[in-house]
Amino acid sequence: MGSRSFRPIRQCLGCRERVAQDELVRLQLTQTGVAIVEHPDQRRSGRSVYCCPKLGCFDKLVRRREIVFKRSKYDKIIVCLTPKQVDRLRYAFKHAARRLRADLGVGPKDN
Repeated sequence: MGSRSFRPIRQCLGCRERVAQDELVRLQLTQTGVAIVEHPDQRRSGRSVYCCPKLGCFDKLVRRREIVFKRSKYDKIIVCLTPKQVDRLRYAFKHAARRLRADLGVGPKDN
């Protein structure tokens, strides 16, 4: 048997597309709220959601001003965001998405 490289697949909460995990921006639940994880070495275990590096997908994700982190099939954590938190996340998302697109060699378009 040959060795296969395994790439975890995650779903973008904006467009609901299934994409390789390393091609998505990770939003992680922390003790202080929601944070965007830019570097793989910053990752810690915990609840996370993923979003395509497109600003349109991020806008869909935060449109209701809440992010839902699932703990199990029947249990979830809902984080309500203030307008100031949404603005801070959008700013961090833009920088993380730009860096991810550059790493992937994808054009600078924000669809």
